[in-house]
Formats: sequence, C-alpha cells, structure tokens
Amino acid sequence: MVNRVARLLMLVPVLLTCPGWAEDLPAYRLGEEATNDVITTKRLLVVDEEATRAIQDEEAAKIPLFVVYSTNHAAFIESEVWQAVTRLREEFLAVLQARYGTHRLQPEVIASQGFQDIAEQFLAVNPGPPVPAQALSRWAGSATGEEFLESWFAPLRQVLSRPVCPDELPGGGPIPDHLPLNLTPVADLAWFVKEGYALSNATRTSSGDLIPLSTARRALRAAFPDGDAASTGFMVEQLQPNCRFDTNLTQRAKAFAVSGLVRMRQFEPGEVVIRKGQRIDEPALAALSEMREAAKVVHLEQQLAVNRVSVQLLGERNLWLAGLLGGTGLVFVLLLVRSHRLRRRALMPVLSSSLVPAAPETRSFIEANVVEAPPGEEEQWRRRALEAERHVERVQRLARSSLMPHLAQQLKDNVVQQLATQMDDMLEVQAAVAEQLAAMEERLERVQAPLQDRLRAYEQRITELQLELAQRGQENQVLLRARIEALRWQLDQERARAHAGAN
Repeated sequence: MVNRVARLLMLVPVLLTCPGWAEDLPAYRLGEEATNDVITTKRLLVVDEEATRAIQDEEAAKIPLFVVYSTNHAAFIESEVWQAVTRLREEFLAVLQARYGTHRLQPEVIASQGFQDIAEQFLAVNPGPPVPAQALSRWAGSATGEEFLESWFAPLRQVLSRPVCPDELPGGGPIPDHLPLNLTPVADLAWFVKEGYALSNATRTSSGDLIPLSTARRALRAAFPDGDAASTGFMVEQLQPNCRFDTNLTQRAKAFAVSGLVRMRQFEPGEVVIRKGQRIDEPALAALSEMREAAKVVHLEQQLAVNRVSVQLLGERNLWLAGLLGGTGLVFVLLLVRSHRLRRRALMPVLSSSLVPAAPETRSFIEANVVEAPPGEEEQWRRRALEAERHVERVQRLARSSLMPHLAQQLKDNVVQQLATQMDDMLEVQAAVAEQLAAMEERLERVQAPLQDRLRAYEQRITELQLELAQRGQENQVLLRARIEALRWQLDQERARAHAGAN
C-alpha cells in the first residue's frame, strides 16, 4: 500500500509539468505580423534558411567546371588503327590467295611487275588506312610489315600527352582564358563519374592548360614527316578530344559539397523567439516548428510514464481482487461444510431414539399407561424400527453421494466464473493500455527520427571533409579545417539537444 501511494504521488509532478504551450503556440504564416511575444522554455537550435542558402551558394561558387580527362585515349586510338590495318592485311592476303593460289609468295614473284600492278590497284581502291607499298610486299612475304605504325603513333602520343578539349564550351561560345577548372582523370570518357570520386581525385587547373582540338590537329600535322600527306591526313582525322566538359557532374558535385553546410541559430530558455509586431520570417517559422516538436516529445514521454505507472497499479489491483475472490470462495465452502455438519448432528438424536432402548423412567411411564403388546406385535414394531433406521442411512448416503458433490461443483463453477470474468476484464484493460503505450512510443520515434538523420548527416560530412583535407593541397587545408570545426560544433549542439529532449 505504501508503494502504491508513493507511485501515485510520483505522478503529480509529472502531470503538473506537462507543457500546455504546444497547443497555445500561434499558427503564423510567412509574412504575417506577430500579435504577441513567443518565449521558448527550453534551448532551441533552429536552421537559419537564409544564412544557409548564402553559405551554400558561396561554397558552390568555389567549385569550378569539371573536365573529365581520359588517360588511355591515345592507346584507344592506336588500338582502332591497328585493327583497321589488320583487316586491310587480311583482305590483301585474300586477293593474293585468289590470284596465285597462296598468300606466301617467293621473292622473285614479289619483285615482278604483275605483283606491283596488283598492289597498286589494291591501294587505289583501299578505303582503309593509307599503308605504304613496302608494307604490302612484306605482307606477301609472310612478315608483319607494320613497322610504319610506330611512325604514326609517336606524334599521336606526343599530342595526346596533354588534355585535348573541344573548341567550345558545352553551352556554346569560345573557351575563356584562365577559366578555373577541375581536371578528373578516368580510364574511359564513357564512364559515369561519381561526385565523390571527382571531388577526391580532381586537380585544380585552368583553361590555359588545355589544348583545343583544332590546335591539337595542327600540332599533329606538323609532327608528321614531310611528303606523307595521306598518312598525315588519316591520323589527323583519327585524333579526337581526350577530355570533355561535364556540366552535369559539376552540378552534382556542387550539391554534394554543400549538402552538409547548415547555419544554425540558437535560442536559450526564456529568450523571446518572436516579438509582438514582428514580421514572420523563415527562422521564426522554423523556431515555432521546433518548439512544437519539442513539446510533443516531452508530452509523449510524460504520458508514457503515466501510463506505465497506471499499468503497474492496475496489475496490483487485479491481483488483490483475485486474491479476495479466492478467499471469499474458500470461506463460503467452509461455511457450507459447517452447515452440513450441524444438520447432521441435529438429526442424530432422532435417528438414535429408534435404536436405543428407552430409559427406565420412560419404560415405567409406558408400562403405566400402555398395555403390553403381544409377542407378535413386538416383533412387528422391531421390524419397523429397523426399516426406519435403514431408510435414514440410505437418505444419508444419498445426500453424501449426490447432493454434496453437486453443491460443491455449483459453488466452484460460480467462483471460477467470477474469476474468469475478472481476469477477462483485467486482460482487456492491459491490452488497451499496451496498445496506447505502443502508439505513443511509435509517435515518439517518429518525432525523434529527423534529429537522428541530421546527426548522421553531420557525421558523414565530417568524415568526407577529413578525407578531402588529407588529399587536398596546402592552400585549401585552412578552409577545410574551419568547415570541419563548424560541422563538429553543429553536431555537438544536435547531440546536446537530443540528450535534453530524451531527459
């Protein structure tokens, strides 16, 4: 009983401290004028939307246009040219097989005028690479004859050792001088580059380090030997940019870089959040929203505590009620047994009088007033007395064998039915309370879920900035350290707020 009273007294401060200002907060809209002061009763940490947009725009402006640079582009072009020359060689050997019955010719056949005419005719109709005539002679002699390819590839490699870009920007127009760029190396220009990889592996450069395609082709033409116009023209046509301007990657990288940048505004307990006559702006609306969420969390926690104590008290009351019903049933059974014993004791003298001989006084009274019965009549009275005694015994046995079990079963059924009814009522009440507790816990988790998401976002952003700090140059380390410290401060504030909300 003392513990029960103590728990009831514990509910009093909880009920008295339940915040009622959550329902009293005004439902202002953006641009409306406040009609009264709004004061917070606990510490609030509110996102300053305007300051957040400003810092995000400032940080996004620092990220230049991304240029994806393929380091294997020269090898890719060489592979395509090599395959084209290989196909051309197979076609020429097929011509020799049809003309001579074999594609491995003797030196005197290769030196003949007929072979020279076939080679010239083949080169005249050849749509592929402009291979020299000496290569055809070596092919007919079962040699590779592709030494000339090295004279083609050497100038190509020299030109593609630097980033070669298109002549115009993606949106059109010439490329400005000294345009800041982020150069990201990849193995293939067709790859989809993730923003995290681009930010971690990009090299800060400018448009002056790039070579436009037209300039690169002029350089390649000048690198070829004089007099080999066909080979020069073929290789110049094969030359394509080994980098591309990626505006989509630039936008994704900017969004990725500013995703964790947030400016917070803190309100201390007792501080005026909105003053009377103030125009409602975004920070004020955010503060009102935070106050409502905080009030909901506190209210749910207090209501949960009240329901838990109520469930404990209800369980104790049901146990006490079950014990009382059990004790009452036991007393009723004992009273019934006692009553049966008293009735039996009351019948015993009557039953015994027919079997026990009469006392001397009674016998003298009977003898004085009754004429002695004949011997036949005495025997008849004796038989009647025995029959009456046997009849009483049968009645007693019948009562003990049938009536008492029936009465006991009826009493047990009544007690069990009452206990079952009470137990059903107790289970229904406990189920209803458990359902209410589960609903309140679910609402509490939904309210606290956005806060946990913000904490995870801060921790992820700090890890990414630390990785970027380890990979960036010295000139960006001061800025990155400042951003990391700011995010850590915001993370500590969010954790403090989560701890205060839990308490």
